[in-house]
Amino acid sequence: MTPPSPSSPRGFSRRTLLAASAAGLAFLATGCTSSSADEREQVTSEQADELDAQALAQVNEESGRGEGDSAEDLFLVDAEEGLTPTGLRLSAHFLLREFHCKDGTQVPAAAIPALKRLVNGVLEPMRTRFGKCTVHSGFRTDAYNRRVGGATNSQHLYHRTPSDVAADITFVNGNVSAWHSEAERLLGNSGGLGRYATFVHVDNRQQHARW
Repeated sequence: MTPPSPSSPRGFSRRTLLAASAAGLAFLATGCTSSSADEREQVTSEQADELDAQALAQVNEESGRGEGDSAEDLFLVDAEEGLTPTGLRLSAHFLLREFHCKDGTQVPAAAIPALKRLVNGVLEPMRTRFGKCTVHSGFRTDAYNRRVGGATNSQHLYHRTPSDVAADITFVNGNVSAWHSEAERLLGNSGGLGRYATFVHVDNRQQHARW
């Protein structure tokens, strides 16, 4: 990946950029935060219910126009309750609400198929090995991404790259080194993988990117 030019990222002085290490430049290019800025904000349960309902309505609308997968294809359906507008389940252990932007914007419907692939192909296998997973950052709007120090080409901007999406994650067991190694094994020769002090970034872009 090509690091951004010294004049491009807003809020970073030329001196800071020139002094940055290779790891620091990789951080700027990928759009992950180096601090807990993104972790300090949370979506409430009530907000998550509303965002799930909005996402489901968008999925149904686009599917009805023949422009996307149906809700039944995207989410697990409970045998007794059927598909409810809240608690939309991408897999056995991951809910759509874990990935909504923390500014109160739902995951775009167009990005849900890619998110489901990331969850089932990477996050679920990692959870099997390391236990409960916390998603610290999933979807970000442009405004929220700027607020937490993300780069303009971040894979967290699902609305810009709906076919490849990202998540910053930790697990109850293991450590960053172990999580990184397992994600490397699962991603193989594709996808993005970043190692940070307290978490790992994973995404399912087509090309191979490591930092």
